[in-house]
Amino acid sequence: MIGTGKRIYDKQFWWESKKDIYLRMLAKFDALRESAKDRDQEALLNMRLYGNVYMRDLSLHGYAKVSSHRKSHRVQMNICQSMVDTVTAKVTSSYPKVQFLTDGGSFKAQQKAKRLTKFCSGMFYKTNLYKVAPMVFRDAAVMGMGIMKIHGDENGLYCERVFPNEVIIDEVEAINGEPRQFFQRKYISAEVLKRMFPNSASAIDDAPRVEGDTTSSTQSDMVECIEAWHLPSGKGANDGMHAICIDGADLLSEGYDRQRSPFVFMRWTPRLLGFFAEGLCSQLTGLQVELNFLCKQISTQMRLATPKVFLETGSQISRGTITNETWGIVEYTGTPPMFNTPQTTSPEVMSHLDRIFARAYEIAGISTLESQARKPAGLESGVALREYATQASTRFASIQRQYETMFLDAADHMIECVRDLSDADVDLEMIAAGDKDIEKIKWSQIDLDADCYVMKKYPVNLLPDTPAGKLQSVVEMTQAGLINPQQSMLLLDYPDTEALTQLATSNYQDVLYVISEILEHGKFIPPEPFQDLQLAIKMVNSAYLRAKGQGAPDDRLDLLRRYLESAVDLVQQAQHAEQAQAMAMQGMEPGQVDVGGPPQGGSMPATPGVSEELLNAGGGAEVPPQAPMQ
Repeated sequence: MIGTGKRIYDKQFWWESKKDIYLRMLAKFDALRESAKDRDQEALLNMRLYGNVYMRDLSLHGYAKVSSHRKSHRVQMNICQSMVDTVTAKVTSSYPKVQFLTDGGSFKAQQKAKRLTKFCSGMFYKTNLYKVAPMVFRDAAVMGMGIMKIHGDENGLYCERVFPNEVIIDEVEAINGEPRQFFQRKYISAEVLKRMFPNSASAIDDAPRVEGDTTSSTQSDMVECIEAWHLPSGKGANDGMHAICIDGADLLSEGYDRQRSPFVFMRWTPRLLGFFAEGLCSQLTGLQVELNFLCKQISTQMRLATPKVFLETGSQISRGTITNETWGIVEYTGTPPMFNTPQTTSPEVMSHLDRIFARAYEIAGISTLESQARKPAGLESGVALREYATQASTRFASIQRQYETMFLDAADHMIECVRDLSDADVDLEMIAAGDKDIEKIKWSQIDLDADCYVMKKYPVNLLPDTPAGKLQSVVEMTQAGLINPQQSMLLLDYPDTEALTQLATSNYQDVLYVISEILEHGKFIPPEPFQDLQLAIKMVNSAYLRAKGQGAPDDRLDLLRRYLESAVDLVQQAQHAEQAQAMAMQGMEPGQVDVGGPPQGGSMPATPGVSEELLNAGGGAEVPPQAPMQ
């Protein structure tokens, strides 16, 4: 407790206060902070184990006063840090994304859901979520819980990692894991606070500062700031409250109608009762302590186990003659000297050390090879590597799901923030970055009600990470007929073959671009003779049937039919030109045979990828008379 200002301790809740909310809010916070000291000590111990340093405490000055064990030159085997870093690197190597799906919605709703997926991807990159999430995961592994805070203003959205012990909750009301009020303590520079709340500049100047270190003459300008949320008791209730205060003044007080706090929580191993969880460092504490003891004993025994020379009493051997000289001569009378090197460490002690390491790897769910980023000997094929990766990932299935669910929660929080800003006439714009291009999307273009969609998480890459495993998977899908060679090149997308891949798949990408422009933006791009018209007709025909089944607007369907008509006309013109050229080579006059009819010896030659009905006037894709030009 930094401040010494006035407090009010009575039966009235802080969120019921009409003014001077800080008097009751700080009183409640001080009481909860006192009861959270045990959790602070547990977090401090886990941070010492992970960082291999002696940290004095978690205060502003105590956390920096560390004494490293490295200065003692002892043998260090930090299994806590090794296990945490290995698991963090393995689980957070994927970049989960969020997909929005409509449940039987209209074509317009489905198009909005697609844009919302892109908008969410832009929010993830704008807020650096993929950088913050691994740090939150590591916090969960070390201290049991990782916390991420998501908020926004007219300048955009923000995602920040919150140190777990900054957040204080009432453990009595959180016995079932769902607290109704949250407190966050933050130390902020007084100048920054005055910039944020200029109307309270005088109160901020009078607020008590964090006490400076007793060993230093520097003056601190940090002010303890408390932000609190009380969730509404139900939908439509008016007892929700969001307040920010310092010791001596209220900085902000407003209603709060969300049914959850702005925090996203990730728990390593949730406890059976209560809000908090147990981390990997806590699970390894006993083994780390035993390992430290063994390392100290082994080191001491290794230092004491020095060679000895045994001389018989009364022997006429000068000690000066026993040296480390090579091929030295020692003259003696009677019994020669005996040289003895004692055993350094008992084999049972070394076996016990190995058992501790093995048990630590079992608890963490990793192997020694994974901790060293090595693969088992003999695994060279893509199938073998993929099977090994699958088996190694099974142990992390539960924690992997929690990590991916954290991205769903983050997306939900961000959308709530964007909606609140939209209600305040702030229309945020995000840049959705694709593999080859970018797109600017405004929230006003995709605003969907929360009950119109569901969110689905998926990893950014469903293929194996290794080149051999990825190649094997793509080859198997190609051989099974699930994808064509062009799609297989797109899936591989190796950096050293990117230029070649772009050229080889340009016709495929071009048709995808045409379909996207027609369906999403209503922009017609006519076919050209230089395009792969057979591929274009096949893909646009499939897109037309799918869009028709989804209830696409008639104007978008007309554009697709218009594209098909034009493409079929170009194909027929090319076929007629080929027939005329063939007859000219045979010496036939153009008037002898109708160039529009079938050639001699059969019907009109088939065009690869284009059905005979589609080439006729009717067309298999319901090609009507040409739509008017736009």
